[in-house]
Amino acid sequence: MIHYNTLGEVIAYRRYSNVMVMELLKSEFDNIVKTNDIVYDFIQESTLEGFWYLDLENRLNVYPNARFLKSIGYDSQEYDLVVAHWKDMLCVDELEAIVLLFKPGQTPFQLLANQPLHYRHRNGFSSLTNNDVLVFFNEEGDAVRLLVGVKAFADELIYTMDITARRRFEDELRISEESFRGTFEHAAIGMALVNPDGKWLKVNKSLSAMLGYSEQELLKLSFQDITHPEDLETDLNFLNELVAGKRISYEMEKRYINKQGVIVWTILSVSLVRDQEGNPLHFVSQITNNTERKIAEQRLEDSLVKLEGILEASTQVSIISTDNEGMITSFNKGAENLLGYKAEELIMKQSLSIFHVEQEVVQRGQELSEIFGKDIAGLNVILAYPKLGQSETREWTYLRKDGLSFPVQSVVTAITNGKGEIDGFLEISTDISKIKEVENEIKALLNVTKDQNHRLLNFAHIVSHNLRSHTSNIDKLLDFIEEDDELASGNELLGMLRRAANNLKETIDHLNEVVIMNNVTEENLVPCNLKHVIFRATENVQALLKSIGGKFECHADDDLTVAAVPAYLDSILINLLSNAIKYRSEKRALQIVIRAVPQGDFIKISIQDNGLGIDLATKGSRMFGMYETFHEGKDSRGIGLFITRNQVEAMAGSIEVVSRVEVGTTFEVYLKRCVE
Repeated sequence: MIHYNTLGEVIAYRRYSNVMVMELLKSEFDNIVKTNDIVYDFIQESTLEGFWYLDLENRLNVYPNARFLKSIGYDSQEYDLVVAHWKDMLCVDELEAIVLLFKPGQTPFQLLANQPLHYRHRNGFSSLTNNDVLVFFNEEGDAVRLLVGVKAFADELIYTMDITARRRFEDELRISEESFRGTFEHAAIGMALVNPDGKWLKVNKSLSAMLGYSEQELLKLSFQDITHPEDLETDLNFLNELVAGKRISYEMEKRYINKQGVIVWTILSVSLVRDQEGNPLHFVSQITNNTERKIAEQRLEDSLVKLEGILEASTQVSIISTDNEGMITSFNKGAENLLGYKAEELIMKQSLSIFHVEQEVVQRGQELSEIFGKDIAGLNVILAYPKLGQSETREWTYLRKDGLSFPVQSVVTAITNGKGEIDGFLEISTDISKIKEVENEIKALLNVTKDQNHRLLNFAHIVSHNLRSHTSNIDKLLDFIEEDDELASGNELLGMLRRAANNLKETIDHLNEVVIMNNVTEENLVPCNLKHVIFRATENVQALLKSIGGKFECHADDDLTVAAVPAYLDSILINLLSNAIKYRSEKRALQIVIRAVPQGDFIKISIQDNGLGIDLATKGSRMFGMYETFHEGKDSRGIGLFITRNQVEAMAGSIEVVSRVEVGTTFEVYLKRCVE
């Protein structure tokens, strides 16, 4: 439908094919000529060689009359061909320069006389013409239509124009030639003139650089020599259509092989120049390097193929994408397997909500509403954080199509475009049913273990208490017997019984210490200044150390503090110092060095001596065992290191040992550091 204003000017029309648009413009123009004297007079006076009527709002919509078509080498039945290639028929820059000369809004029509314009003749030559131009304005003062009357072509101008006009025409031709030459030589894209047989006639620097050949090397070749075999037939078919007059120009994606044998992707645009008789003279080729873009496209395509392969190969991982509204846009094979739906059942038909348990969503919505200070419900519960650009990992219960449910670990994140705008969302979920089963088994096992430990602890307390009572009775009975001189005199068995009773009491004391140590928690730990504790421990062994001529060094900062049970820390240091003294070497004077240094959240306390050392290769695995001894002939019971390790571990620490026979031993104790 066409709409006109009061001046008969067109306001709007629908878009059709080139020919239909031209027919609409022709109908519009005929209506204007019948109703407007200015346009009618213009047609009578200014269109000796024809005219064309142009829609300035869409410069590809044009109506050229039959006389104009004939003037540029086409018959009246070739409207479609001319309209389809209209942008190649005239110099766009010249047309724009003319439009800029008009002053908008003063009158409905404005006229500019004797304007030079170049048109491309069917034979390929560019012809200079003399034109009168009439511009149509709408009520807002905008130029909407252009009527160009062609008064004369260059051959006629030479004889009819005055001297000044002729000089201007000659200047136009010279400028046009110089402009083409400059454009050709310095163009950023490749340009070439090619003869009808395919030989390069002239090439510019950009084309030489693109293909890796010098100008002289290219001129010895034809374009067929360096065209990719798969593109040659298409290129030749287009050229044949040009020569046959079936098209004015053509454009194609084409591959060349450069001098190094590497494919160069290009966009090739070709037009044909003919001589005065209409015979093909040469082709004009414009070649744009498109290699980087093609490589990028190929990489993108490869990535998409790989991604699609990954999505389809993930048969046990649900990968679902949505649009901004949460509607499902893709549903991979893993999602089909886990949820029991087919992709076509859900894509653009359902949202993510279909898989979620409503009660879980409501509960999570209440939590998020408190966090964000506003009501969050429905699908927004799942997408709340992703909409802020943050991914969210969470456990949900999924509902299958058959109504069964199963737990999943789900990650939801936003999908953004190149501008950083959110285009949709991605939810990746894995079935964690097996993990949950293992978790439940572990919890049950821990509960059983906790109960058993509690029973064992009670048992240890009972045994310790009852045995202590019995040993006390045995001690008391032995006291009574020893008080009786007649019974005690010369009774060797009585002495053996006393020693056995003492050993039993000592064993019970050790067991009781272990039981007590296992009840230590972090609440029992207090800050202990390490340097003070070290010096207090060394005072307890100072006399013994002095009696054997031993030396002691301490390297610890004044402010180092550990979290410990003070009695345990004293016991550990005294036990290790006593061992160093007890297992000293008779071949050298004993030297003990204690160092304390921070290591992350712990402080490492090393007690180093130059004593007998221990063969860790044979005895290392039993180092901290109960009743394990490592030196013959020494008064050792094998309980000290066992208690030391238990005390260290009860305070959430650890102990290690480094030792070499006849070199010495270093115990390294790690205790938690207190930072005030």
